[in-house]
Amino acid sequence: MQKATLGLAALILSAILAACGGVTPGPGPGPGGGNPDGPVGDALPAELRGEWHYGYISPIQYYDSTSNQYAEASGTSMILKLGANGTFERSGITVITTGNCTSKILLNESGTVDLEGNILTLIPKTSYAKGYQCSPSHSFENRSPTNSVNTWKVTGSGAQAVLALGKPNDPTINDLYNRPRGTTNPGNEGGSISGRLTLAEDSGDELGEIVVMACPIDGGCRNEAKWRFTQFTTGSTTATFEIKNVPAEPYKVYAWNDLNDNKQPDVGDLIGVYTTDGKTEAVVTPPAQNIDIKVEYTKPE
Repeated sequence: MQKATLGLAALILSAILAACGGVTPGPGPGPGGGNPDGPVGDALPAELRGEWHYGYISPIQYYDSTSNQYAEASGTSMILKLGANGTFERSGITVITTGNCTSKILLNESGTVDLEGNILTLIPKTSYAKGYQCSPSHSFENRSPTNSVNTWKVTGSGAQAVLALGKPNDPTINDLYNRPRGTTNPGNEGGSISGRLTLAEDSGDELGEIVVMACPIDGGCRNEAKWRFTQFTTGSTTATFEIKNVPAEPYKVYAWNDLNDNKQPDVGDLIGVYTTDGKTEAVVTPPAQNIDIKVEYTKPE
């Protein structure tokens, strides 16, 4: 059987090797999942995804007539980012001033989301809190992750949407989060990338067990938070695919069958890339349809 010579196929191969860095695709948490070795939680509904803001830190230093001094600003501000693939980032600051005592706490954490009905649990993988009580000389640090269990409900839509995170044991207490100012399409994480695979005439009689990967321009397949893929097996020379929950940014799309089962895309595998001119890799931004990819054997000259 004649195999494809070095050319576009080899360029495809080198691009995938550079992007993937040896990461092995596997079944994600659902169709079009994420990196199985990276942080992936439950897929989140569109109304919940995106960035949310809570609270406010007053920029005004109030004058305390009893001490003849200006008291520091007070309040709590939190930023919560929820990804389509069930990841989260949360950062915030709390400043409490009572008399001449000012205490501050800074928080930064990230991890995954567990979603069961109206219960949303934030499960930090990394967490860092630091601050002081009344004086910077009384400082503290905490790096112990603690799960946060909340009820959740989104009311309104668009830029006017409000996310209420409450306590499961006391439904009367809720923290209300709003969309950032200037939000035009909140929760839009892009969508899906779909198309068709076609096996080259001289590359066998079936696509077999194949992975279709969407790798972001920003970081390639090493970017675990944004890499998406779908995996399936077919005895046909053609197949349709759909990669779901892809963020709205530029991606390149690859297909790969690891025929020698060495967990690396290399010579002898079936490999394909989306191209519009047959020569160079094309970039797509989801949602994107009709992404047709020719898959072929690769070998050096």
